[in-house]
Amino acid sequence: MKLRILTPIGLVLETDCSEVIIPAAGGTLGIRGGHTELVVPLIAGQLSAKTANNEEVGYMLTAGSAEITAKILTVLVESAQLN
Repeated sequence: MKLRILTPIGLVLETDCSEVIIPAAGGTLGIRGGHTELVVPLIAGQLSAKTANNEEVGYMLTAGSAEITAKILTVLVESAQLN
């Protein structure tokens, strides 16, 4: 699955991941390829991802939203900092 993190400044990250955990408004949400399509609001918090190389990556996010499709997770936030 492709992970994209976008801010008003531009693209922060685009990488292939096997799993991503996002801070959804209703609670932490784990996402893998083939996930049901949905749009969820995000609260400020930690995004954790396991890349295709099996590396762990973390970003601190502000509130925003995430669009999930079977192959792409797009995270739209005001800011994202590598953690």
